[in-house]
Amino acid sequence: MPALLTGREAASLFLCIALGAAGGWVFTRIGSPMPWMLGAITANALWCILLPGRLNPVRFPEWLRNSFVVIIGVMIGGMFTPELLGRLPDWWPGVVALFLYTVSAQVGGYALLRRVGGYDAPTAWFGAAPGGLIENIMLGEAAGGDVKTISALHFLRIVFVIAMVPLGFLVLTGEVVGSAAGVTFDPAHVAANGADYALLIGVGALGWMIGKRLGIPAGHIIGPILLSGATHLSGVVEAQPPAFAVIAAQVVIGSSLGARFAGLTRAALVAAARLTALTASGALLLAFGFGAMLAPLTGERPEVYVMAFAPGGVIEMSLVALTIGANPVFVTTHHILRILLTVSVTPALYRRFVEGRGG
Repeated sequence: MPALLTGREAASLFLCIALGAAGGWVFTRIGSPMPWMLGAITANALWCILLPGRLNPVRFPEWLRNSFVVIIGVMIGGMFTPELLGRLPDWWPGVVALFLYTVSAQVGGYALLRRVGGYDAPTAWFGAAPGGLIENIMLGEAAGGDVKTISALHFLRIVFVIAMVPLGFLVLTGEVVGSAAGVTFDPAHVAANGADYALLIGVGALGWMIGKRLGIPAGHIIGPILLSGATHLSGVVEAQPPAFAVIAAQVVIGSSLGARFAGLTRAALVAAARLTALTASGALLLAFGFGAMLAPLTGERPEVYVMAFAPGGVIEMSLVALTIGANPVFVTTHHILRILLTVSVTPALYRRFVEGRGG
């Protein structure tokens, strides 16, 4: 049973989420991509860094964050259709390329963080992982890395990718995409009632439990995605979570990420931001290169592969994919595989080629 919060902890948590909501609202006014999540992250990160000790650090219960992550999982799973799944056999070139991409981005990011950033081997390796945020923080801690630095690198990676991918589309195509173009989540295509929403709640809760019980990496998002996908494919339900629930989920998730910046010095943050800009830019360029090679083979647009390979995290990048009209099932499938690779193959490579040779 989750431990109860004290009065001060509850006040800190309330302020954290309120700041996130305010930041999200501001970012909607300025036309930011992914405004509710990016605004929530930014508002809380600034609070933690500029006003340290003022109701910080926030004790953000993991069960609370994961409860809202489930909403995103149910929403993404609802995008699965028989027509899209029928194309899975055609996606094998992307799966092979994804393996090469993940290893290349991991090794390249590690070399940069090690040589330019001067980080120790476990901090550099697990901080450079192109995905698996929570899992790599835990793996890095177990390997003796600096947890705050690894956390900052991953959070900044997400922020950088969320911000830069839509900007890159604007530069390359001349078109405004995502939230800046007025695109919003719209679940109103299918009429829904109380029974539909009750079923979606049950699907999300059961998917979360299955993911946790089976030990699936990022199971609190992947479990609901898979079970929701199966439920929608069966025709039992066609409805999606309401828009206000999706917005609330982005605010809570973004606030929890921003709160993790507590205790990080400004100098360390600036250094991490500089290095993240280099590693994430390299990973995005690598994704674009793979997309350009795969497009003639598969018929998918290169930019769809950029979205599928971009190291932004399954939750964040799947939401971005929805806002720019990319195929959400294609993107989500590749992100799930990328997470599995970053929490299975790349740790094995670390033990074999880095840890065993003293970094």
